[in-house]
Amino acid sequence: MSEIDPSELLTVPEVARLLRVSRMTIKRMVTDGRLVPAEPRNPALRRQHYRFKASDVAALAQPHLDAAPARLLAEEPPPGYDPHG
Repeated sequence: MSEIDPSELLTVPEVARLLRVSRMTIKRMVTDGRLVPAEPRNPALRRQHYRFKASDVAALAQPHLDAAPARLLAEEPPPGYDPHG
């Protein structure tokens, strides 16, 4: 995971890219409480645009990063990598 400003707010796609999971996985993590949005849900919005504290995302990812082989922590995925395939 690249260095991120702890005060930065991240979107669902940004968090999904950093954690290398799908956007749907991020939404499931919100639903089951593993990831808490920095801003409360606004029922007036037709679509929810969650924002997450970068420090919360980093804390969630850290145990997995500590256990991951160095080759998996490369900035770019290997050629041919498809996270949905």
